[in-house]
Amino acid sequence: MATRVTPLTTEVFVAGEWRAGQGGTIVDVSPATERPLADIAVAGPRDVDDAVAAARSQVDGEWGRMPVGDRIWFLEHLVDLVERDASLLTRLAALDTGTPIARLSAMDNPVVLRHPRAGTRREVVGAVHGSAAPALVTVRRIAPALAAGSAVVVQPPMDAPLPALHLAWLVEEAGLPPGVVNVVPSVDRLGHPGIDRVEEIAAAPAPIVHSAAPGELFTHGVLVHRSCRADVLDELVAAADAQVLGDPLDPRTTMGPLINATQREEVLNYVAEARKQGARLVTGGGRPDRPGYFVEPTVLACERCR
Repeated sequence: MATRVTPLTTEVFVAGEWRAGQGGTIVDVSPATERPLADIAVAGPRDVDDAVAAARSQVDGEWGRMPVGDRIWFLEHLVDLVERDASLLTRLAALDTGTPIARLSAMDNPVVLRHPRAGTRREVVGAVHGSAAPALVTVRRIAPALAAGSAVVVQPPMDAPLPALHLAWLVEEAGLPPGVVNVVPSVDRLGHPGIDRVEEIAAAPAPIVHSAAPGELFTHGVLVHRSCRADVLDELVAAADAQVLGDPLDPRTTMGPLINATQREEVLNYVAEARKQGARLVTGGGRPDRPGYFVEPTVLACERCR
């Protein structure tokens, strides 16, 4: 059972300092239990202005002029700390997003952070990551930019900010110059004239399946060749029916909740609309009788969908 936890911080991380956000606070809720986890400070426009200014100052100053070998030294130290706290970061992500801890553990591999690829362009990068992106995915995406001399302003999702806030603690502990990494939880979409590039940290590709495909992890959608449609449908139904919904910290759980009530209702509306357009509900399609933003694993067959 998820209970209210002591927040890692109730502040935003700007220019190497923790400050109360100008946007007030929100309650971070566990999607698995609908119970409060922590109170989170919300960045206001002034906080974002200051974060961008601090990042720009580092791009044009100390961090941008630092020899690349020295920047890599700082990043190696940060990776050491991420590896040290990998288990905690994974548990925070499970609590905050509802993603089963077994799946997060498979995704979060700190070893790949050891060799970030870097180009030579230096700029202020805004990093907006979705609630499904684990903290180590965030580090992997921003590490090449940092190695190249860029500075970043990270906007974690308000539904799941705890891993990014802990990452800010690690940035501070690693001794990166103030302003190289800023973390500003904000309700508004990150956009600022001082930001050169916005990087969205999310991925939801739709794989194309043909008759020779061995089968992989499908995270968004499946485009299936007509010749193997029946076999794939049978496999999907079997996989859906085998899912174990439950506590994301339980290693036996294979499917967690959606991130919030809005997303749950949106998914249920998609199911209803698909059925209106001719889809056949093969399995699932409803809300299980339990707390949390869960939707039953669902398979719809669209033989004659409009």
